[in-house]
Amino acid sequence: LWSGSELRTNLNNSTHDYSAGNLSFKDAILDTTLYTRKGYNGSTYTDSISITTDKVFLLSEEETFNSLSTGTADYTKNIYPGTVLFADNHARKATAVSGTGASNWWLRSPRGNTYFAARAGATGGTGDYGDIVSSFGVRPALRLNLAP
Repeated sequence: LWSGSELRTNLNNSTHDYSAGNLSFKDAILDTTLYTRKGYNGSTYTDSISITTDKVFLLSEEETFNSLSTGTADYTKNIYPGTVLFADNHARKATAVSGTGASNWWLRSPRGNTYFAARAGATGGTGDYGDIVSSFGVRPALRLNLAP
């Protein structure tokens, strides 16, 4: 589950620098309220959700693919529900760290069973999932206060 995951803890570690070159944006990162489903019974999501507040997070399956048709929404409270953040599969593709080939990347939504999480496939396709101990990429999301 996202709420107790090591990845969530690591992304929100207060000792991270969060800078790019000479530009530090750590103080501009806003808290974001996340609604995340707690379970998936093999064919549908449960309506049970966990609510967390994070500065850095993974996107949900719904935010990435707009794949939810019924049940409790799995979205950030600060992003308009039903808004898909990627135009198409091409936009969802991620290049592997080595710079060659494509890489799968984790989402925070549960999928498959208690020990599986959703992920965006290497081709950007939907509905992929796997054992959360597998090593795939991450595409962290955050909200910034851009006011001077």
